[in-house]
Parts: sequence; structure tokens; C-alpha cells
Amino acid sequence: MRPTVQIGFDLSLAGVGDFFTLDDPTKGELDGTSFKLAGDILTDVSDDVRSVELRRGRSSETQSIDAAGGTITLDNRLRRYDPLASASVTPYAPSILPRKEVVVDIGDGRQFTGMVEDWDLQYTPGGDSVTLVQLTDGFTTLSQQTLATGAGATGLSGSVIYQTASAVDWPLGRVDLDDGTETVAAHDLDRPTNALQYMQQIANTESALLFIGKGGTLKYRDRISPRRVMGTVFADDGTGIPFRNIEISFGTEFLYTQVEITYPSGSVTATDTFQAGSVSIANYGIRTLSLDTYLSGSAAASGIGELLVERYGDPELRIESIEVEVDALTQAQKDEILGLELGDGVEIVFTPNGIGEAIYREMAVDSIRHSIIPNSHIMQLRLFVPVLLRRSGSASGTSSTTGSVTGSPNLVGSITGSSSTAGSVTGVKGAVGSVTGSSSTTGTVTGTALTAFVLDTSELDSNDRLSA
Repeated sequence: MRPTVQIGFDLSLAGVGDFFTLDDPTKGELDGTSFKLAGDILTDVSDDVRSVELRRGRSSETQSIDAAGGTITLDNRLRRYDPLASASVTPYAPSILPRKEVVVDIGDGRQFTGMVEDWDLQYTPGGDSVTLVQLTDGFTTLSQQTLATGAGATGLSGSVIYQTASAVDWPLGRVDLDDGTETVAAHDLDRPTNALQYMQQIANTESALLFIGKGGTLKYRDRISPRRVMGTVFADDGTGIPFRNIEISFGTEFLYTQVEITYPSGSVTATDTFQAGSVSIANYGIRTLSLDTYLSGSAAASGIGELLVERYGDPELRIESIEVEVDALTQAQKDEILGLELGDGVEIVFTPNGIGEAIYREMAVDSIRHSIIPNSHIMQLRLFVPVLLRRSGSASGTSSTTGSVTGSPNLVGSITGSSSTAGSVTGVKGAVGSVTGSSSTTGTVTGTALTAFVLDTSELDSNDRLSA
């Protein structure tokens, strides 16, 4: 599938093109649509594109997402993309500068919005030459902004991201932010602070995702957002989108038997430590994951800490990535896979060598990479294990006693059962639920941090809040 590449050029610098001209009876017409104001205008350069590489996301689920990148290779045999060429050779030369806007569309959808980081020209003695357009995105702009000293913003994490973006003049029409599930505590910035690093730390406060979307929008997805967009299935048995390569790991890359959470506590910082079970520590020793956060106190730190040791305390078979040959898909499959965004939930079905039972995993998209050359478009998705997307469990109740609920913090929902029988467990967004038994009796219900609970969206309204 051929990509459409557009780069912002100011053709008026080379005296080319018809633009709005004051006092001209035709070109000077106010509110006209035929003659635009001079300046950067997105110009289609697709006919000169030899290849496109795009990458967005992160290489590890324990790291922050950095600026996106990529390379567009342009045919430069006619010196069309040479800043030293004269206007008679190319109308683009005076406008070949860093920070020019770049957009890439594939099919009917936008896949990248960013800017030029570098123009790299390569010549060969045989006369072939290319210009490599090195790409970046809006994170580069945010990384150059600084927050002044003083009190930091407080509130739900999404609100703090919004306030920070506003403080550094990010266009507020280009934000798409979840509310977040954790509250940012009162804190002070005691020195000028890099705006991007600060927002990434806010995201780390609740293991969330902060990134620039395909359309150039600043996006924030809280830690449970993948279960809101679960549906795309990749399978090798004909029941989903086919893939050509799959990478699976089982080892210590994401094995942490101890988690240290640092958070503000008045004028100082506090650190709480959480450990996996004794068997894990005996088998693998102490492997520490440290998280510097703005969580609101010990209770919030406990919620995140216990969640992370449950998530990383034992080695787990992980599907690291899959590769798909996009051009081999049906149009419906192309539309579906090209519609995926970072943080979206996906399902993987894989039977190694067609032997035995299929491996089934619910994952989320950690990074997206496109490699496009003539007659080939490879899309690679790196994946991560999202927070308790959907895991089943049960709890037993007894009669004649008041019920209690103990479980993985912030992830236990309503529990309903009858006396002396096993009750079902349904979890909803960030809520500890109630216990109901049969008439005249209530049951005792006890879970543990290692118990797997079902997370379900049925009790959430259209704004992802608990229904009444």
C-alpha cells in the first residue's frame, strides 16, 4: 500500500506558486479560496518517495515513551530536495529547513504527524542520490519547554497533564487525555523542570501512557484504558488477522521481586517497599523496580506497589511482538490494523508449529513500526501485558457473618454470592465493591493480592465512570 507523504514547504520563497497578493484585483480578493497566504503549505511528495520507516512507542513497558522517529527516503537525482540548488532547479530549496511539518497517510488514515529533524543528503559516484528526511514529533517541542519553580499542579493525573501542557503553551485543541485513576499529591518544583520529563513522571505515577498520537495530538491513556478498546484479534488459525513473525520470551527481562515507590510526604519524600512472595524471592533473589512518583500517600503507593509485584513478581511467558505483511491483508483487515493506536488492547491466538493447544493472550500495543518499500509494507507491533485486562476468579462465602473484601488494591469490584457457596467476582474501574448474600444472611468473602479478578466494563457509563 503506497503511503502519501506531505511536507510543509513555503514555495513563495522561490517565487513559485500563486498566493494572496495585496491590491491585486484577482489574487487580493478577501475570503477567497483560490489564492492562499504565503507560508508553509503541505505539499505532496509521494511520487519521489522510495521508502518510509516510522516508529512510535517505547522499547520496554517499564520505560517512558520518547519522541517518535523515522526516515523518509526521497529520490534526489534531480536535486529536487537539495537546499543548495537554485530556484530554477527546485522550488523547495529555500524551504528545506528543520522543523518543517510532515504527515504520512496510509490508505485513508493518518499514521504520523510530526516534523523534520534533519535533511541528510547522500550522493554516489554513479549519479544516484537520495535525501533522507529524519523525523521526530511534538515531544521534541515539549522537551525544550521548562516549568518555573513553585508549586506543582494537583488533582487527577490527567488534569495535571492538561495544566502542564497549558503552562507551556501546547495547543489545547490538540489534547486527548484520560482523567487518570490516581491523584497527584501536593508538591513543589524546587528548580526549573523539563516539561516533558515532568509529564512523563506524572504518567509513571500510575503506570500510564503519554505520547503523541498519529494525528499530532498529545494523548494520555491511564493504566486500565486498554480494556476499553479490546477487539482486534491476531491469529494463525484463520480466526483473526494473520501475522508472519512472532517473538515470545520467558525469562527475567520483566522480573522484579521488589518494588520501591517514592512519593511526596510533606516537605520531604517517602519510599515504601513492596515484595513478591517468599517463594519468588527464594527462587530469583531481590530484583528491584524503582518508581519515582507524585502519588498522594502511602495508601496510593500501596495500590501501585502491590499491583506491580503481582505483575512482575514471577517470570511469565510474554508475546513481545508480531509482524504483519499489510499488503497481504484484505481491505477490512488493513483498515483494522492501521486503525490501531498505542495502548489499544489486542488479542493473540498462536499455536506453535500447529501442535497442541493454542496460546491465547490479551495484550496491549506498546509500539508501532512501519517499514514500507515498493511491493512490501511490514507493520510490527511490540506488545505489553496490560493491567488485569480480564482474569477470572471466584470467592467463597459462609453464612451468618458480615462479609469482608480483601484483594488487589483498587481493582476489586462488586462481589455477589449466596451463603455457603462460591460467589462470582466482577471488578470495575478503581472501585472496591460491596458484598451481598442470600436473604437474611451475608457471606464472608476474602481474596488475596494473588487472586485474579474479572475486570468488566458493564458498570461503566459512556464516560468510563461507575454507573449509579
